[in-house]
Amino acid sequence: MIQAFNDWLALHQQWIFIAAFTSALVESFAIIGVIVPGVALLFGIALVAASSGVEIGPLLLATLAGAVAGDGTSFFIGRHFHEKLRQFPPFTTHPKWIEKGENFFLKHGAVSIVAGRFVGPLRPLIPMVAGMFQMSPTKFISINVLSAVAWAPTYIVPGFLVGLSFDEDYGLQRQHTVFILGLILFIWIANITLKKTLQLFASAAQTDTTPPILSPSVRSLIVFLLCTSLFIFLAITVKFELMTGIDNWVHEQFIALRHPWLDPFVIALTEFGNIKPMLLCGSFIVIFLLTQRCWSGALSGAIIIISSPLVIFGLKEFLGVVRPNVIIAPPASLAFPSGHATMITLLGGFMAFILLRHTETKHHGKITQFAVALVALISISRLYLGVHWFSDILGGLLLASAMLGLAQFIYFQLPEKKISASRTMLGMAAAMLLSAGLYVAPNHSAAMMKFKPLNMAKMNPLYQHNSSNEKLRISESIPSE
Repeated sequence: MIQAFNDWLALHQQWIFIAAFTSALVESFAIIGVIVPGVALLFGIALVAASSGVEIGPLLLATLAGAVAGDGTSFFIGRHFHEKLRQFPPFTTHPKWIEKGENFFLKHGAVSIVAGRFVGPLRPLIPMVAGMFQMSPTKFISINVLSAVAWAPTYIVPGFLVGLSFDEDYGLQRQHTVFILGLILFIWIANITLKKTLQLFASAAQTDTTPPILSPSVRSLIVFLLCTSLFIFLAITVKFELMTGIDNWVHEQFIALRHPWLDPFVIALTEFGNIKPMLLCGSFIVIFLLTQRCWSGALSGAIIIISSPLVIFGLKEFLGVVRPNVIIAPPASLAFPSGHATMITLLGGFMAFILLRHTETKHHGKITQFAVALVALISISRLYLGVHWFSDILGGLLLASAMLGLAQFIYFQLPEKKISASRTMLGMAAAMLLSAGLYVAPNHSAAMMKFKPLNMAKMNPLYQHNSSNEKLRISESIPSE
């Protein structure tokens, strides 16, 4: 049935956006979403859209709107009918459906609305249960929209990429598959390592019987000193060009991965890692922590925000490492250490540290997975676009780790106030989305032009498939040799 629907949709492309909106609405709608295979439908719609040349931006917006409408309708149904819903089919014969939704909502609170989108059987029930419990409509709508922003790409992008891969001329190649699998493996290994490390430093306060050498403050200083020493060692090897061979080899491998279909996603990631949205996001988080009277978190976060630009650009000027020159408009600043890798590691590490201090152990895995994925994706985006050497990225990771160790030491010197984990997660998510909306979205078109490769045919012949006007703009931007 799903295949027949996809075949029909391929012949009637004007219905693709309506189909995406409707499928997302039904997938998120109370009761019906349990029965209708909305996820499979959305995957098929995204696949057909990519094969038909439909742009992913409008498709994501249609899916997002459908998800918001579906959850919103379910919420107001629950708010209107309240306990009477138990008397309606299919709840008369399946009362445990509502009970499971209630238990999940009572246990996780507002976070359940976000998490519920990604939990199959509960997805269409949580908004209705939230309405039954008379949750504030303003609060629900805010969380509903924020969670839909993350949900829509999760279910659309995989199908869209698969659809692109079917095109023999424009499809992704074998090395892209190998790279993606390698990236997943790297994130998995790094997550295990980071989880153990962050748990060590975000553990509960030490008891009187705990040896002083194991106190959180001492651990933080050890991390600061160790990472600072490693950074200095790396900086010396870079300054004396001992990393040149490795840097050139890694640079060539990543340049070979460039593909016109991947560029929009990677450039959006790299723009979010720019110092401006990073500082903006960090400022929002510090303001949020101040409203929660978490003075230790706010102070350590403020120190990171104020010191990071000075340290990064000061080291760049002092070491004087030149960037690769393979795109139309490379960044004006020098290369080592990578500002993007430093800033995203600082932000991701700081957010993970704060959350680990205030969440149950069972949630630590998801927190570290998110932090690792965020750092890995944005750091690798710089290598993919050819604007950094491998040693620049490594230097940024070490520098950020050292600064995080120092920030954690300062954190432990002040009294710690327990804050709501769910409220903190939502505050951080809102800060990230707001920063991306204010900086990434308005600048994406200009960034696409800026990151165009100089030698397009050498990187990938598909870059030559541009309109004549775009080619003219690009040629005019290339500096004369």
